[in-house]
Amino acid sequence: MGLSMRALYMISSIGLGHAARARVVASELTRRGFDVEFIASGASGEYLEAWGFNVNKLSRELRSLGDVFYRNYLRRGSGGFSLGVVMEMGRVASRNRVIVEGSIDLDDYDLLIADESWEAMGSNRILSHKIPKAILIDFIAYRARGFSEIIPRILVNRFLTKAFRRFDLRLFIGFREGLRGDKYGFKYIGPIPPVLEKEMLDRDSARRMLGLGDGVYILFSLGGTGAGFETLTKILDAMRILRDWDIDAELVVAPGSRGFLEHLNRLGVKVVGDKHVYKLPTLVRAFDVVVSPSGLSTISLLAISGVPGVVFPLRGHFEQIENSLLVSRYFSNIYSLGEAWSPTDMARTIKRALGAGSAKGYRGVLGDPSMVADLLSQLSFRAL
Repeated sequence: MGLSMRALYMISSIGLGHAARARVVASELTRRGFDVEFIASGASGEYLEAWGFNVNKLSRELRSLGDVFYRNYLRRGSGGFSLGVVMEMGRVASRNRVIVEGSIDLDDYDLLIADESWEAMGSNRILSHKIPKAILIDFIAYRARGFSEIIPRILVNRFLTKAFRRFDLRLFIGFREGLRGDKYGFKYIGPIPPVLEKEMLDRDSARRMLGLGDGVYILFSLGGTGAGFETLTKILDAMRILRDWDIDAELVVAPGSRGFLEHLNRLGVKVVGDKHVYKLPTLVRAFDVVVSPSGLSTISLLAISGVPGVVFPLRGHFEQIENSLLVSRYFSNIYSLGEAWSPTDMARTIKRALGAGSAKGYRGVLGDPSMVADLLSQLSFRAL
């Protein structure tokens, strides 16, 4: 097997936040002598390949759960788990699991890491193997928001309970409030930024890289699932309101994944080009304000960079709703809106963020990827 320890890293394909934080953790593991191999489908795999990581070719055979989420979000107008969504995600995850189990020999690896990988959590073959196993996740229970989500909540939480107990190391990488009621022995880490502070370019260098000149630039990030796409019209209306208020700002849209580039180009909006789509975390200081759905990856990026941000939850997405309630408690440069907001609400909040300027205050809140890599290394070496 050689001198290097081999780690198999399985990533959830719902959004890009899992791949983004895994990239940072994997970089730290590589520095410690690990050979990291990913299983990551869809845009998650593209993201990791853009950063030069080894993504197992079987990933291309897997269906993306992010596509299931996006399609159902557009149909239902909610990020909540209906029974139909849970059943469809279960079918896709089961299909993916069969492919992984038939193609991967865990005896070839020294460590298994699952970042909210539904395929890993649902695989008895993987969970019963002697390989040291670690899970990273930012929620420990699904909380229903209405009667229609009660049965999905029972099914999802039963699945999680069964899976969590079979991992050797459980790391919680959400806000501390999300650990209430923990009965599995999770170790609290905190949200992990999608970039190391030393990797971020300064404002002028980032603007040169993106081809931006002087002036005020607002970045709207669609988010990894693309579900934020539905809000683009409202964002464009907010920009027109800002101009009516004599605030001359230009909107730049980050597509989240390459799959949305073509559609955005047809709309005639200024977009982050293909070359920089997956390297945008290093360039975020080019912008005066970032507007985005309130995923943990974006929130932690804004916190570590100091760039002012305006976040809002996707409708019915319980994690993002809770994130939006917590951000102002921890970060002075991040402003949040509720599920229902108007273009005027957005314009007013962007104006407030522009006036406040940058500020950082994340120490003790964000997770340390170096600590995570140390814990994973210790787990692997204990098994030798």
